[in-house]
Parts: sequence; structure tokens; C-alpha cells
Amino acid sequence: AILSISLSTLTSFVENGF
Repeated sequence: AILSISLSTLTSFVENGF
């Protein structure tokens, strides 16, 4: 659950050009 959200957020940041 939380891990999934964290992974999603991390991927979002990377895709956004973190």
C-alpha cells in the first residue's frame, strides 16, 4: 500500500525530471 504509493510518487518525480 504505502510502498506502492511511494514508488508511484518516486516514478512521477523521475518522469517529471526530478
